[in-house]
Amino acid sequence: MVPPSPQTYINREELAWAAGFFDGEGHVGLASRGLRASLTQCDPRPLHRFRAAVLGLGSISGPLRVKGHDNWSPRWTWCTQNFEGVQATVAMLWTFLSEPKRDQAHRVLTTHAGLPHHGWPTCKRGHSDWGYKLDGTGRYCKDCVRVQGSESYHRLHPDARYIKKA
Repeated sequence: MVPPSPQTYINREELAWAAGFFDGEGHVGLASRGLRASLTQCDPRPLHRFRAAVLGLGSISGPLRVKGHDNWSPRWTWCTQNFEGVQATVAMLWTFLSEPKRDQAHRVLTTHAGLPHHGWPTCKRGHSDWGYKLDGTGRYCKDCVRVQGSESYHRLHPDARYIKKA
């Protein structure tokens, strides 16, 4: 089946369907690199329909398998990971979203807008002035990464001596 192409006009019936789908299956939250709105399904067809309803915003990835769960079906995910994409998606669906999903979206969007560094107020160890690229292990500032790297190196090489350059 060919996925539906994004529409060039807003179809209220499709938006109502998309809002109900997002209400039950979707998530809006803070992610490692800012905001994220996402939907995950075992069948990509509803995700293509959703993406067409929101005028082609976001992208669909998959199939992905969950490690350690070989008997699970592969997963496809629709997501948008920038402020503008999340805000536009929520704005299009707003009229049809339930109160709890509206609260979730409102809380995340207003929290993100007031926080520096992709929505996180501090690094993982509590430093307020940080700017290191985020990774899958958590939020660290440059000082934390330097200390963490040194600790890891000395765990692997206990006989190595730290020599300070003059």
